[in-house]
Amino acid sequence: MIYPEAKELVIATVKKVVPYGAFCSLDEYNDIEAFIHVSEVAPRWIKNVHEHVKEGQKIIVRVVRVIPEKNQVDLSIKRVTEADKVWKRETYRKSKRSDKLLEIAAKKLKKNDKEYIDEIRKGLEKVYETSFEALEDLSYNTEEARKKLNEIPEKTLNVLEEVVKENIKRQKVNINRNVILECF
Repeated sequence: MIYPEAKELVIATVKKVVPYGAFCSLDEYNDIEAFIHVSEVAPRWIKNVHEHVKEGQKIIVRVVRVIPEKNQVDLSIKRVTEADKVWKRETYRKSKRSDKLLEIAAKKLKKNDKEYIDEIRKGLEKVYETSFEALEDLSYNTEEARKKLNEIPEKTLNVLEEVVKENIKRQKVNINRNVILECF
């Protein structure tokens, strides 16, 4: 069983709320059970945990302590800043999106097994920090990305390129300003 590391940000689903805290499952770690103590729910003293978390709620938490021998993972809500939440949401969204794009590519290659998708992901992550970053680069800077991803088979790379060009597009932004210049 793979456990998260201490101080890592994770997404958890609240399963049960009790007067002394909340039991959660970690979405990114095969629903490992974890616990948030009442003292880690909010930065101030709270009377009722139910006012801060609800059953079924998805929350971004920081891992405080991991004791694999006891299957114990302790979490904290109060140690997560707003910037942490924004960053985690964005990386989680990109991770899910890259998984979906890799699935689409695997279906086009008629190889739907999870091992094949994981193999492609590992190949992308050898060169880039995340698989989504690799897919994005393949969409925007195709020639450079193809040179970097030379370990991935040509047929797979062709299908990946086709899929990302359909699904990842640069955002176009128009900025309009009115400027008043006065000369005295």
